[in-house]
Amino acid sequence: MERKQVEELKEFLQEKAYTLIYVDFANPKNVIVSHHIDDFSFSDLEHFAKFYVFNDSFMRVYSKKGPKHFDYSEIKKEDFETGYSEKIFFVDYSQYQKLHMRVGKINGVSAIQYLYFD
Repeated sequence: MERKQVEELKEFLQEKAYTLIYVDFANPKNVIVSHHIDDFSFSDLEHFAKFYVFNDSFMRVYSKKGPKHFDYSEIKKEDFETGYSEKIFFVDYSQYQKLHMRVGKINGVSAIQYLYFD
C-alpha cells in the first residue's frame, strides 16, 4: 500500500474495534494477528500477500496484485442471505486457537466472513 492508502486505512480502523490478520508468504514470521494497525510497519503494509480486517459485522480482505497494486473485497453481515451459520475453525496463531466464521450465501454464492478469535 502507498502511504496515502495506509493513512486512509488507519482512519477507517479508528471507527470501530477490528481484528487484523497480516499474511506474507515470503516472510519468516508469515502470519501476525493484532487489534492495532500500529503493530505493523509501513514496510509490512507494502509487502503483504493478504491482509484481513474484520469484526462481527464486517470483513475487508486486501490482496496484493503487484509491487504497488492491491485490491480489496468487503463482506457485511447484512449481505448474507437468511440461513447462514456460524462455525469455528481451529488455528494455531500463537495465543489464538479458534477463529469464528459466518458461513452462508451472498447472492446465491457461498461466502465466509471472519468474526473473532477465542
